[in-house]
Amino acid sequence: MTSKPAHLSPRRRSVPSCLRRERPPSCLRPSVPSSSRNAFTLPEVLATLVLLGILLPVTMRGASLALASAATARHTAEATSLAQTKLQELILTQTYSTSDTSGDFGTDSPRFRWTCQGIARDYGTTELTLSVFWTDRGQERSVSLSTLAAPTGASP
Repeated sequence: MTSKPAHLSPRRRSVPSCLRRERPPSCLRPSVPSSSRNAFTLPEVLATLVLLGILLPVTMRGASLALASAATARHTAEATSLAQTKLQELILTQTYSTSDTSGDFGTDSPRFRWTCQGIARDYGTTELTLSVFWTDRGQERSVSLSTLAAPTGASP
């Protein structure tokens, strides 16, 4: 058997890489610049703006309510502490009576004022009710504490 010279043997044609079955034919798709493939479409941007327009006011209202509640809680806690201190002071100094007394807390807490009402009860005791008032966002608020007090040295 004789072999044919190399120049006479049939040549194999090479298949373009885009037509091989190994991967999809990307060379057949039109070329799209990479910058336009990474951008948002107009409907996506509009949907995002609508969503922000709905959620942002609700979120801001929630934050505003939370801040107002925190301020009210802070004022209530301060008023309760002032009422407790004043009630203890009135009992220790025995300056309470069955009549109403009132005042403010001076320069330490200028926004708060107090009133104390004493009511005579059985066995020589007096029921003291001390109320602390303050104004918060145009509304008057108050905290009241009550206790029973007996004169020092009183026998049961």
